[in-house]
Amino acid sequence: MAVDRAKSHRVVMLASVEYDGHSAEIVRLRRPDWHLEICSSRAELLEAVLERPAMVLIDASALPIASLQRTIHRLKIVGAMPVILGTRRAVDGCPMLELSDDWTILDTMLLDASR
Repeated sequence: MAVDRAKSHRVVMLASVEYDGHSAEIVRLRRPDWHLEICSSRAELLEAVLERPAMVLIDASALPIASLQRTIHRLKIVGAMPVILGTRRAVDGCPMLELSDDWTILDTMLLDASR
């Protein structure tokens, strides 16, 4: 059931150019049913989310911490659901996941958003 609803949701990801999209490939492998859009800059990410709110995955290595905090604040204002990947550092109350973690919380977030 979660997979069916997740298919209807758009997931936007800010991936680190430094790692050539390595984290994006892991997301694609772990969740091949998601409609995943990759952004390579904060401006591109914010533009994509302003068009239509979505769950937003942010590779922790993609932005310095101060920029990450500002981005998360803006994402929350426009109704996006930010999740930080690749860190255990708390940033503005966002869920945080390592790439190797169990991702059922993401499916739950997508289900909650669809209600």
